[in-house]
Amino acid sequence: MRGLIPILLGGLMVGCAAGRPTAPPAVPLLQLAPAELGRELALQQRLTFVRDERREQIDALLEVDGNEVRLLLHQAGQSALRLHWDGQVLTESRADWLPDELNAARVLSDLQLVHWPLAAIQSQLPAGWRVTEGNGNRLLRAGDELVARVDYPQTHRQRLTQYRYGYVLEIASVEVAP
Repeated sequence: MRGLIPILLGGLMVGCAAGRPTAPPAVPLLQLAPAELGRELALQQRLTFVRDERREQIDALLEVDGNEVRLLLHQAGQSALRLHWDGQVLTESRADWLPDELNAARVLSDLQLVHWPLAAIQSQLPAGWRVTEGNGNRLLRAGDELVARVDYPQTHRQRLTQYRYGYVLEIASVEVAP
């Protein structure tokens, strides 16, 4: 079990680029206020990480209200990571066996790229970056380079492809009472 979770979460680590000839330029980290989502959200999720022919799953509980984002990653009754974001301070508590390279800021940013409104995301991107939406997907670009893509094939199903970091995150959600 303890060997599986670091492999699962490795797809979300910025440090995963190690071993490649040169690390890609960083993707901007979104730090949008919880209220910018524009609604409350309470989801039970099954996250599937795909990287280099590996496919691993972990469960998550996500809650967002006007004041805070709360995310719990867990498997087999063990908490792997708890993340809290109030729009000012990002805190996390983590299992001691998680790798130090796990970047809570990247987890939050990916979450916001998938769920937050397009206008809120665009307002925080640096010059030369843009996000567009259409045909059931959302595209994040740096100039002409496609950096990330979010597909929305069905209600409560998303697929985030982070091209620069070389991973895919498939999300299957069920609404729950907050």
